[in-house]
Amino acid sequence: MENIEPPQSFNRLPRPITDFKYYKASEFYNWILFYSLPSLTDFLPDKYMQHLMLLVMALYDLLQDQILIQPDLERAQNFLNLFVEQIPILYSDREMTYNSHQLKHLGLCVRRWGPLRSTSAFPWENQNGYIAQSVYGTKNIGQEIVNNLKIIQGVQMLKCKIEETNHNAQARELQNYFLLGNPINYEVHENDRFLIITEESGESLLIKLRDVKSIFQLVRVGNYVCKRPDQSERIW
Repeated sequence: MENIEPPQSFNRLPRPITDFKYYKASEFYNWILFYSLPSLTDFLPDKYMQHLMLLVMALYDLLQDQILIQPDLERAQNFLNLFVEQIPILYSDREMTYNSHQLKHLGLCVRRWGPLRSTSAFPWENQNGYIAQSVYGTKNIGQEIVNNLKIIQGVQMLKCKIEETNHNAQARELQNYFLLGNPINYEVHENDRFLIITEESGESLLIKLRDVKSIFQLVRVGNYVCKRPDQSERIW
């Protein structure tokens, strides 16, 4: 396990089996999907490897972002049913626990609520970590959590309000423009149409451009004066 070098997208490096009882949820996730089969190949008899492979393939199918009822969901459910049925045969009746029984209901859960990723507890576990880090005292912990969350929420609302204010100020500045100098006769160039017309502006702007007969060389936008480049200065 310690010799495995996972990609950087993995949050945790693999730990030895001796640390099994200290594994986090993400480590169990990585173990069952990526590490278990190659790590146990030389240690488990073939019938146990085949049994474990049923669980790995079923979970892989149910953890995809998109799952087809046929064949993905039905195949995964068949694998899970077979896996649970073989537990007492390969191990003992003592291993037929509630968790083992729950595996037979994963297919129904996915059919009702989508891939297992959508009901994963990982995001909630992360949020619990953030909440735990916001506690500094030893008394009235519940009230402290509520107060700290209110502060965080208030800071976020203030940040959004500042961003909205800055955006509105920029919009007002752009509206404050003045045309300078005398207009000159001009026919809209094809390249001008190509640059100005976008998917959002559509055909209506093209009709307006056909009516353009003159242009201004200078425009002041807020505190800035912009000069129209000569034809030789254009970069298309």
